[in-house]
Parts: sequence; C-alpha cells; structure tokens
Amino acid sequence: MSAPPACPPCGLVLKDVPGRADVSVNTDREVNNDPHGQKTQESTPLDMWREPLRRQISEMTMLGMYVPDRFSLKSSKVQDGIGLYTARRVKKGEKFGPFAGEKKLPSELDESSDTRLMWEVRGSKGDVLYILDASNPRYANWLRFVHQAPSQEQKNLAAIQDGENIFYLAVDDIETDTELLIGFLDSDMEEEERKRRRGRQG
Repeated sequence: MSAPPACPPCGLVLKDVPGRADVSVNTDREVNNDPHGQKTQESTPLDMWREPLRRQISEMTMLGMYVPDRFSLKSSKVQDGIGLYTARRVKKGEKFGPFAGEKKLPSELDESSDTRLMWEVRGSKGDVLYILDASNPRYANWLRFVHQAPSQEQKNLAAIQDGENIFYLAVDDIETDTELLIGFLDSDMEEEERKRRRGRQG
C-alpha cells in the first residue's frame, strides 16, 4: 500500500445528535489585497480537503447517521477522506458495534468492489454466509470510518465475530485524539475472546 498524501488536521467533528452535524472548519482568511481597500477571501491549501469532507458530513446528516460523543471525525492520516478518532481514552478490551452494512452474497461482488468496507460473516463450519458491505452509507453506521491499519503494528482495533455480528475490539489502551485503525486479532487475544464467550454461554 502506497502512502497517502499528507492531510492537515481539519478539526471536523460530528456530535452525538441524530441527524445533525456540527462542523467547525474555517480555513478562509481575509486579506487586504484589493486596490480599493476591500477585503477579499483567500483560499488555503486545505480547501482541497475541506469540500469532500463537507459533502460526506452533509450526506451523513441527511441519512440520520451520527457518531457517539466519545468519538469524533477528522481527516484520516492513513488514506483520503474521513477517519474516526477517540474523543476520550479507550481501554483495552472494549468492544464497539455491531458493524452495519448491506448483506450481499459473495457471488454479487466483482473486481470493482471496494473490499475495505466489507466483512465476511461465517457460519459455525467456517463457510461464508454473506458479506456485510458498508460502501453505501444508507446501510452503514459510524464504524465505516475506521480504516485498515497500514501494518499490524499500527492497529489498535481488531474485528471479531459474535454470532452473526461483527464488532471492533480494542487491542490496546488508546489515548485521546488517536485515529482508530483496524487489523487482525492476535492469537493470544483471540484465545481470550473464545474463553470469554464460553464463560458467557456457560
């Protein structure tokens, strides 16, 4: 995976109010470069990042999608677009979800499908029951803004399946204002999760 272009922090936040997006981004600055002394607006390089983010926030507002107040939305540091950040500290072992998406059969996907926003849901024998596809915001929730970690060392979340639901599990303590990045569950935590489920069922 090639490194994405650097994106400056936009301070973009979606508060925990269904159907309402509160966005505070101000990158235009007034400059007095008019010969008649009138102030004009000068665009900054952040404009190239701001407009796509505003469009996504607007789309989320129309769909009634919101983000819990312990998280916030800002420009991702690992790929273009929005990423999900912690607004408060998250403890190792905390679980979020379930992940929401449109149910699809594997046969419905093609080479143009963006698998970064998809998870396989498997049966007890390991067979794929269906795919959860969050590429369409109408079927998705706020977890669609968690991006894949560039490496396993950079992940702070891992996806786990509980029943037919996909949850995101914190694999480390995560400090405030940290982007949430998903990776694979390490074998030791996978065993801990299995024991926890067996204890719950018993």
